[in-house]
Amino acid sequence: MMSFPQERSRVLQRSQLMGAVATVIALVATAPNAQADSGDLRLNSTMTAECLDTECTVVRFKLNVDTDAFVGWLRITTKDTDYRFGEVLNVVDRFGNGVAFTSVVSDDGIMLTELAAFGSEPLYLTVQMAQAGDRSQVNGFTYSGAVSSADGGNGSIYRIDGPVGLAPEPMSIVLLGTGLAGIAGAAARRRKRNADAS
Repeated sequence: MMSFPQERSRVLQRSQLMGAVATVIALVATAPNAQADSGDLRLNSTMTAECLDTECTVVRFKLNVDTDAFVGWLRITTKDTDYRFGEVLNVVDRFGNGVAFTSVVSDDGIMLTELAAFGSEPLYLTVQMAQAGDRSQVNGFTYSGAVSSADGGNGSIYRIDGPVGLAPEPMSIVLLGTGLAGIAGAAARRRKRNADAS
């Protein structure tokens, strides 16, 4: 088993080696609607978002891609123009290492290009919104992007896209766990009472 510094070094080396590949992807797929060379190829991916404060002025996005892939560009859009993006604060990998990127903010979203990010590990984007909002507005986001798959072997560009899901709030998880424990306890008491009555 590799130690944390060894694993971190391995990830950094892999990211540096594939930086050029990600830059090529970003140049080839400069438009969000660019088609892949060998058809409209897609990779399975998910993105979730969570508000980091009560007014949802800072939102963290988590991107997962199901296979080893290098993200070239990524766009996150909103249908609610009253809840606009301000600026991208940072992009980090699962170890908290910064990922280089270039961003452009528009009325309906943000576009990140030149992302040299390895996609089989989660990628986290922290965004400062232009004004306060709520979780229902965060739920209206969608994402799209282009990646180069290490599994493909033919240099094809693959698309990723879909709706942005809401990450569960920590308090919701605690309440769910407490409720399930209560139901289990009630069922155990009922079984014991039935056994005593027999």
